[in-house]
Amino acid sequence: MDPDETVCKYCGVSYLIHHEFKLMEEKVKAMEAEVEFYRGSVEREKTLLVDLQTLNMRLEQYKATSEQQSESLKVVGMELAGKQTELETVIGDVSIIGNKLKEAEHQSQMFKSKYQEQISALKKALGFLQLMKKELTRVKGVVSEFSDIQRGFSTELMNRSRGAHAGMKNSFEITTLHESLGTSQTQITCLREQVRDLQSVAAAAELKDQQLQTLVHGESQLQNKCHEMQKQTLDLNNQLKTLQLRLQKGTSEVEHYKQLFMSKSNENEDNLSRLRRHENERKEAESRRCEELRVKEEEWLACNQKCKYLQEQLSDKERKEEEISRRNSRSENENETLKTALKQAEEEISTLKQERELTILSHQSTIEQLRENFRQEMVEGDSWGSKVNEELSKEQVQLSLGLQEAEQRLREEARMELDIEREKFQELIQKYQKEHEELQKKVPFLIHTATMELKEEMSSLEKTLEGAQMSLTEKENRKDQEIESLKKLVFKFESQLRHEQNSVDALTAELRHNKQQKSQKLIEITKELDQLTQESYQLHEENSLLQETVRRECEERFELTEALSQAREQLLALKRLSGGLKISQRSLSQTNLVLSSPSASSQGQKGMSTQSSGIETKCGGLTRLAGSAETPSSTRLRSSGNGLPSVPLPHPPRERASSMSEARHRIAAAIRKKENKM
Repeated sequence: MDPDETVCKYCGVSYLIHHEFKLMEEKVKAMEAEVEFYRGSVEREKTLLVDLQTLNMRLEQYKATSEQQSESLKVVGMELAGKQTELETVIGDVSIIGNKLKEAEHQSQMFKSKYQEQISALKKALGFLQLMKKELTRVKGVVSEFSDIQRGFSTELMNRSRGAHAGMKNSFEITTLHESLGTSQTQITCLREQVRDLQSVAAAAELKDQQLQTLVHGESQLQNKCHEMQKQTLDLNNQLKTLQLRLQKGTSEVEHYKQLFMSKSNENEDNLSRLRRHENERKEAESRRCEELRVKEEEWLACNQKCKYLQEQLSDKERKEEEISRRNSRSENENETLKTALKQAEEEISTLKQERELTILSHQSTIEQLRENFRQEMVEGDSWGSKVNEELSKEQVQLSLGLQEAEQRLREEARMELDIEREKFQELIQKYQKEHEELQKKVPFLIHTATMELKEEMSSLEKTLEGAQMSLTEKENRKDQEIESLKKLVFKFESQLRHEQNSVDALTAELRHNKQQKSQKLIEITKELDQLTQESYQLHEENSLLQETVRRECEERFELTEALSQAREQLLALKRLSGGLKISQRSLSQTNLVLSSPSASSQGQKGMSTQSSGIETKCGGLTRLAGSAETPSSTRLRSSGNGLPSVPLPHPPRERASSMSEARHRIAAAIRKKENKM
């Protein structure tokens, strides 16, 4: 493009610079909008700080309420501990009752054992009485046989008395018969007395049987009573078990409520710990930012120290390599010495192998000699076998004769011993028969004594049973009273547990509601914190961008001052050439325009691409201005001879200068606010 198309004919300013001014105005407007947005962000931050303070107040209130709740829960725990002690006392009473029941069961088992012993004694007595009955029947048979014999004797006597008239020859026989009759009558009288005694014994035994039957009937009744008492004790045991189960359920419920209480208290503590963690995390994030610089400096120092340490290690490794090379040389020398020693050892081994072969040959020769000697001895041993057989046959004959003699002797001794043992056994049989007769005589006395002892034991057992029944009735009454009292206590505990359960449920509902509210508030706070962190990050980035723009503007100003100095030098050269005042004034006005235009254009730039394009356009504008300044000077030099009047250049409009100054003031105010915030 031609310079006439891009540069104004009147003022000499390029249209490209004018376009850049417009872009800078748009950028300034955008910066003003951002500043207004940041002003709103400051107000938001203040409102958020107020909200955080209110939330901290609420947290303190919640902490106070949680402490109150913990105190109330401690009071409830103390009450529960008291109730547990009461339950332990009740359990102790129940254990005492169980011990009493165990004692009663033990007594009943003792009575059962005594009853079984009495039954066994009665069974033995019944067996003995049955044996006595058998003996009585046998005696009755013997007596009937004697009566039959007596009748036969009487008939014979009658017949013989009738034949006495026929002949008195048999008078001697009659006398003998009379004597035999007298003896038989005396025996009969003795037998009758024995029968009477046995009948009396049988009657007494029958009476004893009746008494024993009555005792057995009474014992059966006592057994029934004992079974009833056992049933009652079982019922009481079942009731006690049910009460124990109820108590266990109550204790399990109490433990369950304790666990719920502990879990809820732990949840509250977790919530408080989470809040504290969030606060600590905030503080830590602030402290981390401060410590990161220190850490980086320490890392830099550590890196320097590591470099020094690595250099030292390199020097140490070089020294170690030198030592290793020395050791390798030493080890090579040692290997050579070992090789020489190995050669010597191999020579010694070869000599030892030769000696071993010689010793093996000598041993083989000795072994062959020993084998020949052994063969000769075996041949001699075969000849000795026939001799040994002959001697053995002789010894067998002698032993057979000795055995026969010993058998005869042993048989004679066995016969003598058998005779002696037979005599001993006959004597023992006689002794046992005598003892049996004595025992038969002692049987009725033993039966009488046994029956008396049984009667006494039965009376004592009846008394003990009556006492046990009285004690059991008293114990039952006491147990009924204790069971009623336990039922009342259980009902009270159940009502208290229900009341406590309702209170705990209400507390849990309140705690859940509070927890939900706190969780919602925490979520809101976390969201707000995330927003604040994002905004702070954006502000930090914008601050960094503004700092970079300021730095670049300073660099551009420095470059522009250098360009202005060069332009001034060129203008001074032009003044010297022209020597006129008008040209100097025009050049100064043009330089002022150049100073105002690049400063305004440099303050509105942000991005790297816009800055580069602006710098290029500015440089082009400066060169063009310099060219435009040179062209009128040359024309003026040419036209000075003609004497034409110079046309003054128009000044820049005041509106643009005022807008640029306002933009500068706004940017400076925004930078100051950001520095104050930082």
